[in-house]
Amino acid sequence: MQKKIENLNNNNLGKTYRRLKKNTKGFTRLIIRDPLDYLDFEINLNKNFNDLIYKVNTHNYHPSKPYLHLSAKSKGINRPTVVYDIQDALIYRFCIEQIDDELLSKTRNNKNIRGGH
Repeated sequence: MQKKIENLNNNNLGKTYRRLKKNTKGFTRLIIRDPLDYLDFEINLNKNFNDLIYKVNTHNYHPSKPYLHLSAKSKGINRPTVVYDIQDALIYRFCIEQIDDELLSKTRNNKNIRGGH
């Protein structure tokens, strides 16, 4: 059964995109270009939002395979970091934000679950 994602619209997706950019802005201080920069996506932001919403609503959205980015640690061992395609990162974050309050209420009532905000 395929369902629509509630509240998925241009305005809400824009809010999610801005939060994603804000939370990853610290990566720009690194030596390499931040893989989460997504400048190519931002050039036609509204068109890209509309295209993504259309794909999701018509059940033509398919997640891409994540990119594995290796960055060196201090002792020469590479640290693998998974980087999602911007569309996948947006949809994932949007869905998590939609259920965030419910998740927090459930985890805050259980003394054995730690982490979160």
